[in-house]
Amino acid sequence: MGRITVVVRKLTDEEIIFLNKEIVQSPHPLYFSKKDWGEADKIYTISADNILAGVCVIYTPGVY
Repeated sequence: MGRITVVVRKLTDEEIIFLNKEIVQSPHPLYFSKKDWGEADKIYTISADNILAGVCVIYTPGVY
């Protein structure tokens, strides 16, 4: 395995489209619109060899 990085950043439009396509294939789909992704307080991205491998989205209670 190569280099693993964790970064707090906004997602690109391409990443949002990719993630939404993957999420709807889940047995328990949860949909996030582009607006939802953009309004998240923090998005932790995990990359392996510069390829997006996962995300963790943080919302502030009472804001959403």
